Amino acid sequence: MCGIAGVYNIKNHISDHRLLEEFTKKMLARLSHRGPEIVNIRTTKLWSMGIARLSIIDLANKNNIFEAANGKITFVVNGEIFNYKELREDLIRKGYVFRSHCDSEVVGFLYEEHGLDFINMLNGQFGIAIIDEIKNKILLIRDHFGIVPLFYYFNGSQCYFSSEIRGFGAVDNIPKLFNPKALDQLFTFWTTTGNTTFLQNIYQVRPSHYVEIDANGVREKAYYNLDLSREKIITSIDFDETKERVRALLTDAIKIRLESSDVEVGTYLSGGVDSSIVTKICKALKRDRLQTFSVYFTDPLYDEKKFQESFLSETNVVSNYINISYRDIVDNFEDAIDHAGQPIFRTAPVPLFRLSELAHNKKIKVVLTGEGADEVFWGYDIFKELKVRRFWAKRPSSDKRSLLFKKLYPQFPHFDAKYHAFISSFYKKALLSDDEEFYSHLVRWENGIPLKAMYSDRMKESVQNYDCIDEFRAQLPDNFKQFSDGGKCQYLEMQTLLPGYLLSSQGDRMSSAHSVESRIPYLDRRIVEFCACLPEQFKLHHFVDKYILRETFKEILPAAIYSRSKQAYQAPELTAFAQYAKGSYVEYLMSEEVTKTAGIFDQRRIGILLEKVNNAKGVSRVSTRDNMAFIQALSTHIFYSKYIHEL
Repeated sequence: MCGIAGVYNIKNHISDHRLLEEFTKKMLARLSHRGPEIVNIRTTKLWSMGIARLSIIDLANKNNIFEAANGKITFVVNGEIFNYKELREDLIRKGYVFRSHCDSEVVGFLYEEHGLDFINMLNGQFGIAIIDEIKNKILLIRDHFGIVPLFYYFNGSQCYFSSEIRGFGAVDNIPKLFNPKALDQLFTFWTTTGNTTFLQNIYQVRPSHYVEIDANGVREKAYYNLDLSREKIITSIDFDETKERVRALLTDAIKIRLESSDVEVGTYLSGGVDSSIVTKICKALKRDRLQTFSVYFTDPLYDEKKFQESFLSETNVVSNYINISYRDIVDNFEDAIDHAGQPIFRTAPVPLFRLSELAHNKKIKVVLTGEGADEVFWGYDIFKELKVRRFWAKRPSSDKRSLLFKKLYPQFPHFDAKYHAFISSFYKKALLSDDEEFYSHLVRWENGIPLKAMYSDRMKESVQNYDCIDEFRAQLPDNFKQFSDGGKCQYLEMQTLLPGYLLSSQGDRMSSAHSVESRIPYLDRRIVEFCACLPEQFKLHHFVDKYILRETFKEILPAAIYSRSKQAYQAPELTAFAQYAKGSYVEYLMSEEVTKTAGIFDQRRIGILLEKVNNAKGVSRVSTRDNMAFIQALSTHIFYSKYIHEL
């Protein structure tokens, strides 16, 4: 990844070009971790734009600010266009002359040739800024599934854009105000949604959208919608033929991500099905050595090392490990939040922050990961939970039907009567809900409502007339009601947690923090769209998740990995903070003084949480809800201190 930033005077107000360039320089300095090698800036009397480059393709090229239309179109790209070679060949046949071998250069000529229709010609992960002096506008474009970030601020006359919201911290005339609506979204969806950020009036470009800003204001438009409607499902498709198609698509997705690099490419290996398949295919395609990077934990509850070792015993790769202890979680949590650019609900980004540091130290700039497979092939428990709840809802008084949760959670060996009662009570919420649109996610979303009791009176007042679920409902595609149950569930995952947390706070921001680009082959558009047409039983076969993926690559996976149940990637939370909170930044940022200054949470409730954490003997009895509340509150105060006002 690179870092891009700039400023554009919308109403053709002539400014001191030195001031515009200074804004861009300062923003790029805040993004230097994304591209530490070369900084390019171009400035006119009306605009300035620049890029902090991480050199991956066309290493000899020293300037990645490109032009088209005889200099009337200027643009910068963060990310990669994986199908650039065929696009380039077509443009050359039409008479366009390239000055580099960089993938990004095709963007301007495609825009000149096809207008905004060019976006759907791209297979890649990208954030694009185009200044069009012919039409006097700026265009900000984000890739189909939100792998690459892009943010903007518009005050009516000037538009500032940046790859991360931390870039805006360099511009004094952009106000930094906490956004209560973003916190309410976090406590509901576990992430922000839509174009919301934690800073008021600073917005993110949504996945599969572009933002067009000119003298008439801001227009946001979707250029792509993934159709998950029932009518798209091919019920007559042959299973064996499907396996061959999945194999071909994933192999090619990995191949083009390997070939679109002039530097060494590695993989993140968790020990699960998804990353193991990616690593196996990478190894088969690469003639030279392949480096893998894995996390293992001192706490055995989270550790997957035995599965990693099972894989590595059968695969000739150069393996790199990093061990994560409780101390690592606490010591790196502040930095992880600073790079995430928003509060979070788990500590899981911290080990990936450290893992990208390991990759960087091993001179690796690009890694392929297994992210996205659980959304595309239905790997998450929420898809199984949906199936059980629908079956149970037909006879809600049945105790036997709720026993299916035993099959859902085989990783819990002590599924006794007490635990069964707890699970049944938890999932019985909204069992008979008539909200068909959000049926799959209602239990999760409603579970966050009690946490909002932590809000301060001022915070409660600021969101008292705000309903983030209704706001989200208004953003649904017109044909959402034609989606199947599973299709709705997939869509909700791909619009909330995937772009808002997994690809951002846990993905791009953690890898780019140490100048590493993560590439996501499972989110290749061809794979996502093909799998959207598959019968549901190909993806979730009884209680076997990602069935078609497992069966397709069964022969190359170790038996232990092929048959293992989905283990959600997590990291130690209160167990870590309980060891080291006393006398640390944790105790200070959760103190009465800081809580009062920030004014976001109720002082008494935060005090109770801190007391539970400081009671190391009792922390094992802290509820999952309290665990999440503590992480959300602490990360919010860290964010507030880093981005709004130093506490």
